[in-house]
Order: sequence, then structure tokens, then C-alpha cells
Amino acid sequence: LQDFLERLAQEELSSEDWYEIECFAHRKSKSTAFEHSLGKRFEHVEYKELNSKQQEVFNFQKSSAMLADYGFNCIKLADDWSGADFLAYRQDENETLRVQLKSRPYINSKYCGKNLWMNFPVDERWFLVPHDQLVEFVAMTTSWLESQSWKKDGVYHSSSPSNALMQLLEDFCVGRLI
Repeated sequence: LQDFLERLAQEELSSEDWYEIECFAHRKSKSTAFEHSLGKRFEHVEYKELNSKQQEVFNFQKSSAMLADYGFNCIKLADDWSGADFLAYRQDENETLRVQLKSRPYINSKYCGKNLWMNFPVDERWFLVPHDQLVEFVAMTTSWLESQSWKKDGVYHSSSPSNALMQLLEDFCVGRLI
């Protein structure tokens, strides 16, 4: 905090510092509801109170908004098409990513070799990483591939990934929840 305050006093804040200030101010000022011009009151949605399908839609909307900052247009699929929950298309590069949306870091042997991208939040930050690269990172930094879950079912996920794994994922962070 002291370092931050010194940089503030010397006007040496990075764009990331300003982003943090903006996020903090937004969280502090965010009310639980707002009224539009017709007097209708919209209540703030508590994520934990949503059912699993509603959480998936919520996560898609949040993720889609962040990917728009990178020039992607996201299209939610009605069913898992070749493992993808949605498509992220960049017109200027004529590139379409097939994306599996999860609520945490997740690997599945059935996704290996399918050119899928995994999209998930960790501590209010969202990540978009190729599944096979995530498996490589997991192999280098965790014991997930030695777990009974992986050996028996070919699946593993964690709501609290290791610091070593998070360091490797740093380049794949696409944004923060506000």
C-alpha cells in the first residue's frame, strides 16, 4: 500500500494501477439495484443464488464482454458442438476459437487434440487458454495427472489452482470481473 501511495503522489501509476482504482471505485459505488426511466427496478443478481444453467449463461455473458475487448464476437451454442460451449470469432484474422466454458480450471482427456480453448475464472480474473496447453501446464506444476480422478475418469478440476500454475496462466488472462 505504501508503494502504491508513493507512486500515486509522484503520478507514476501504470494503466493497470488505474484499472485497479477504477474497479475498486466501481465495487464501492455499486448499489444492489437501479431504476430505469420507466420506474422499473432491477435488482443486482447474486451469482451464488443462480442455478447451474443460469451461472453458465452469466459466465458466458461476462466472458463474452471481456473477449469483445480483443475483437471477438462470441456466439453461444445451444449444445456442446465438438466440445465447445461457444464460438469466439475474430473477423480481422478470420479466426474462430471453439471454447469450453467452465467455472474453474478444468482438464478432460476427451478434449485432448481437439483444438479447444478453456475459458474460466480464478479469483475474479478470467483466462482463455488452449486445453492441451493447460494440460501441459498442469503436468509441469501440479499432481493432477496422478490423481485417481484423472487416471480413472480422465477429468480434473480445481477451485484453488497452485501458484505455480497461476504464474504460467498469467499470459492467458483476458480480464477481470468488476
